[in-house]
Amino acid sequence: MPTIIDIKFGDKWALQNYGLYLSPGIVLEDPEPRTDLIDNPAGDGSIDVSEALTGEIRYKDRNIELTLAKPKYEKGWQSSLSSFVNDVHGRRIDVVLPLYPDYHFVGRLRAVADFRGNKGLSIISVTGVMEPYRYKNELTKVSATVPDSGSLTLNLVNERMTTLPTFTISADSQITFNATTYSHIKGTFTLANVFLTQGDNPITIKATAGTKVTITYQEGAL
Repeated sequence: MPTIIDIKFGDKWALQNYGLYLSPGIVLEDPEPRTDLIDNPAGDGSIDVSEALTGEIRYKDRNIELTLAKPKYEKGWQSSLSSFVNDVHGRRIDVVLPLYPDYHFVGRLRAVADFRGNKGLSIISVTGVMEPYRYKNELTKVSATVPDSGSLTLNLVNERMTTLPTFTISADSQITFNATTYSHIKGTFTLANVFLTQGDNPITIKATAGTKVTITYQEGAL
């Protein structure tokens, strides 16, 4: 028996909560890189300054298009369509697609209902302008205890999106990242110059033995 595919809008599911079926053919564009090429009047080609300001490439929003349908012979189909449009149309919400069940996209959606023929189906066309990254549904959390040596080294593995981690440390500490050391009192905090990039991000925390350390961060992928 084939698996019934569902899609999540905010905290509700199209099929489970509205009785709306997802039609084949979701269109999800890849985000376009923000490039800046300056013509080189004194030589061949151009000068690429796309990463000059931030040190990495940035991306534009991406578009999404999909269609939901509900048979008109099902009881309450008008109410289902109306509820969906009222909950979704014009709002900025999270969307979970069946292709990426562990991630969500964020953007502003338009939902337009079509009550015409369509062979006994009522149709809702959904379009949206979404942020370039898809975000993991759960924050990544790394927890450890400073050993007797007083020095704890962790490797924070991160996906494509550069992200700012949050530290929760139970004692005053010294944090070394990319050859720079930061001193901070105990508590929950972020460090303005500590950003995790794609791949491995080793970090060392020096504190009293037994100090509890938790680092959380939002991962995102294209």
